[in-house]
Amino acid sequence: ARYAMVASELDVSVAACDELLQQSELTRDPAHALAAQLTLGQVLYWQGHFARALDHSQRAIALSNEPDMGALRTIAMVHPRVTGHIFLSWALWALGEPDADREAADEAITFARTIDHPYANALATAFGAVNAIMLRDIDRAERLALEALEVAERHGILVVKGQATTTLGWVAIAAGTKPIGANG
Repeated sequence: ARYAMVASELDVSVAACDELLQQSELTRDPAHALAAQLTLGQVLYWQGHFARALDHSQRAIALSNEPDMGALRTIAMVHPRVTGHIFLSWALWALGEPDADREAADEAITFARTIDHPYANALATAFGAVNAIMLRDIDRAERLALEALEVAERHGILVVKGQATTTLGWVAIAAGTKPIGANG
Protein backbone atom coordinates (compact mmCIF):
# COMPACT_ATOMS: atom_id res chain seq x y z
CA ALA A 1 0.00 0.00 0.00
CA ARG A 2 2.78 2.44 0.91
CA TYR A 3 4.82 1.49 -2.16
CA ALA A 4 1.82 2.17 -4.38
CA MET A 5 1.31 5.53 -2.64
CA VAL A 6 4.92 6.58 -3.21
CA ALA A 7 4.67 5.36 -6.82
CA SER A 8 1.61 7.64 -7.24
CA GLU A 9 -0.66 4.66 -7.82
CA LEU A 10 -3.17 6.06 -5.37
CA ASP A 11 -6.17 3.90 -6.33
CA VAL A 12 -4.00 0.79 -5.99
CA SER A 13 -2.87 2.02 -2.58
CA VAL A 14 -6.46 2.56 -1.42
CA ALA A 15 -7.43 -0.96 -2.56
CA ALA A 16 -4.43 -2.44 -0.76
CA CYS A 17 -5.31 -0.52 2.40
CA ASP A 18 -8.92 -1.71 2.25
CA GLU A 19 -7.65 -5.28 1.98
CA LEU A 20 -5.24 -4.74 4.86
CA LEU A 21 -8.07 -3.35 7.01
CA GLN A 22 -10.17 -6.45 6.28
CA GLN A 23 -7.23 -8.67 7.23
CA SER A 24 -6.67 -6.72 10.42
CA GLU A 25 -10.29 -7.28 11.43
CA LEU A 26 -9.90 -11.03 10.91
CA THR A 27 -6.55 -11.30 12.68
CA ARG A 28 -7.20 -8.52 15.18
CA ASP A 29 -3.75 -7.17 14.39
CA PRO A 30 -3.64 -3.48 15.36
CA ALA A 31 -0.35 -2.93 13.51
CA HIS A 32 -1.99 -3.81 10.19
CA ALA A 33 -4.94 -1.57 11.01
CA LEU A 34 -2.58 1.27 11.90
CA ALA A 35 -0.56 0.87 8.69
CA ALA A 36 -3.75 0.91 6.62
CA GLN A 37 -5.34 3.87 8.45
CA LEU A 38 -2.15 5.92 8.29
CA THR A 39 -1.66 5.28 4.58
CA LEU A 40 -5.33 5.96 3.83
CA GLY A 41 -5.09 9.30 5.65
CA GLN A 42 -2.24 10.30 3.35
CA VAL A 43 -3.55 8.86 0.09
CA LEU A 44 -7.05 10.25 0.53
CA TYR A 45 -5.58 13.66 1.28
CA TRP A 46 -3.59 13.57 -1.98
CA GLN A 47 -6.74 12.50 -3.83
CA GLY A 48 -8.65 15.48 -2.43
CA HIS A 49 -10.95 13.44 -0.16
CA PHE A 50 -10.25 15.62 2.85
CA ALA A 51 -13.07 14.52 5.17
CA ARG A 52 -12.18 10.87 4.64
CA ALA A 53 -8.48 11.66 5.10
CA LEU A 54 -9.35 13.39 8.36
CA ASP A 55 -11.27 10.32 9.59
CA HIS A 56 -8.48 7.86 8.73
CA SER A 57 -5.79 10.13 10.20
CA GLN A 58 -7.76 10.35 13.47
CA ARG A 59 -8.11 6.56 13.53
CA ALA A 60 -4.37 6.15 12.90
CA ILE A 61 -3.54 8.53 15.74
CA ALA A 62 -5.78 6.58 18.12
CA LEU A 63 -4.18 3.28 17.07
CA SER A 64 -0.67 4.73 17.37
CA ASN A 65 -1.14 4.84 21.13
CA GLU A 66 -1.46 1.04 21.30
CA PRO A 67 1.43 -0.55 23.20
CA ASP A 68 2.24 -3.20 20.55
CA MET A 69 3.27 -0.81 17.78
CA GLY A 70 7.06 -0.93 18.28
CA ALA A 71 7.86 -2.91 15.11
CA LEU A 72 5.62 -0.73 12.93
CA ARG A 73 7.18 2.42 14.34
CA THR A 74 10.58 1.11 13.25
CA ILE A 75 9.42 0.20 9.74
CA ALA A 76 7.57 3.50 9.26
CA MET A 77 10.74 5.59 9.99
CA VAL A 78 8.58 8.18 11.74
CA HIS A 79 6.23 7.48 14.63
CA PRO A 80 2.73 7.09 13.16
CA ARG A 81 1.39 9.62 15.67
CA VAL A 82 3.63 12.27 14.11
CA THR A 83 2.65 11.42 10.54
CA GLY A 84 -1.00 11.08 11.51
CA HIS A 85 -1.06 14.55 13.02
CA ILE A 86 0.72 16.05 10.02
CA PHE A 87 -1.93 14.79 7.60
CA LEU A 88 -4.72 15.51 10.09
CA SER A 89 -3.57 19.14 10.17
CA TRP A 90 -3.45 19.41 6.38
CA ALA A 91 -6.91 17.85 6.03
CA LEU A 92 -8.26 20.29 8.62
CA TRP A 93 -6.72 23.17 6.67
CA ALA A 94 -8.34 21.93 3.46
CA LEU A 95 -11.68 21.70 5.28
CA GLY A 96 -11.41 25.32 6.49
CA GLU A 97 -10.56 24.62 10.14
CA PRO A 98 -7.46 26.79 10.76
CA ASP A 99 -7.50 26.63 14.57
CA ALA A 100 -7.84 22.83 14.68
CA ASP A 101 -5.27 22.67 11.88
CA ARG A 102 -2.68 24.60 13.91
CA GLU A 103 -3.46 22.49 16.99
CA ALA A 104 -2.85 19.23 15.08
CA ALA A 105 0.41 20.58 13.62
CA ASP A 106 1.51 21.62 17.12
CA GLU A 107 0.71 18.13 18.41
CA ALA A 108 2.92 16.56 15.71
CA ILE A 109 5.79 18.88 16.63
CA THR A 110 5.36 18.49 20.40
CA PHE A 111 5.16 14.72 20.25
CA ALA A 112 8.14 14.47 17.87
CA ARG A 113 10.23 16.47 20.32
CA THR A 114 9.32 14.13 23.19
CA ILE A 115 10.44 10.93 21.47
CA ASP A 116 13.99 12.12 20.81
CA HIS A 117 13.98 11.07 17.17
CA PRO A 118 15.83 13.58 14.94
CA TYR A 119 14.08 12.61 11.69
CA ALA A 120 10.61 12.81 13.30
CA ASN A 121 11.50 16.16 14.86
CA ALA A 122 12.89 17.58 11.61
CA LEU A 123 9.95 16.29 9.58
CA ALA A 124 7.29 17.56 12.00
CA THR A 125 8.83 21.03 12.22
CA ALA A 126 9.36 21.22 8.44
CA PHE A 127 5.73 20.23 7.78
CA GLY A 128 4.67 22.63 10.55
CA ALA A 129 6.52 25.41 8.70
CA VAL A 130 4.70 24.60 5.46
CA ASN A 131 1.47 24.49 7.43
CA ALA A 132 2.24 27.96 8.81
CA ILE A 133 2.74 29.24 5.24
CA MET A 134 -0.68 27.79 4.36
CA LEU A 135 -2.11 29.69 7.35
CA ARG A 136 -0.20 32.84 6.30
CA ASP A 137 1.68 32.92 9.62
CA ILE A 138 5.04 34.03 8.26
CA ASP A 139 6.81 34.44 11.63
CA ARG A 140 5.86 30.93 12.71
CA ALA A 141 6.84 29.53 9.31
CA GLU A 142 10.29 31.10 9.56
CA ARG A 143 10.84 29.95 13.14
CA LEU A 144 9.83 26.35 12.38
CA ALA A 145 11.74 26.22 9.07
CA LEU A 146 14.91 27.44 10.81
CA GLU A 147 14.45 24.82 13.53
CA ALA A 148 13.88 22.07 10.94
CA LEU A 149 16.92 23.24 8.98
CA GLU A 150 19.12 23.19 12.09
CA VAL A 151 18.06 19.63 13.01
CA ALA A 152 18.39 18.48 9.39
CA GLU A 153 21.88 19.93 9.04
CA ARG A 154 23.03 18.53 12.39
CA HIS A 155 21.84 15.02 11.49
CA GLY A 156 22.42 15.02 7.71
CA ILE A 157 18.73 14.75 6.76
CA LEU A 158 18.94 16.13 3.24
CA VAL A 159 15.30 15.83 2.20
CA VAL A 160 14.18 17.90 5.20
CA LYS A 161 17.02 20.36 4.63
CA GLY A 162 15.66 20.90 1.12
CA GLN A 163 12.10 21.32 2.34
CA ALA A 164 13.12 23.77 5.09
CA THR A 165 15.27 25.78 2.67
CA THR A 166 12.39 25.99 0.20
CA THR A 167 10.07 27.13 2.98
CA LEU A 168 12.54 29.85 3.95
CA GLY A 169 12.41 31.01 0.31
CA TRP A 170 8.62 31.24 0.59
CA VAL A 171 9.03 33.18 3.84
CA ALA A 172 11.41 35.64 2.17
CA ILE A 173 9.02 36.17 -0.75
CA ALA A 174 6.03 36.59 1.59
CA ALA A 175 8.03 39.10 3.63
CA GLY A 176 8.90 41.02 0.45
CA THR A 177 12.60 40.26 0.53
CA LYS A 178 14.80 38.51 -1.98
CA PRO A 179 15.55 34.87 -1.08
CA ILE A 180 19.22 34.00 -0.67
CA GLY A 181 20.56 32.69 -3.95
CA ALA A 182 17.76 34.20 -6.03
CA ASN A 183 18.89 35.48 -9.42
CA GLY A 184 17.88 38.83 -10.81
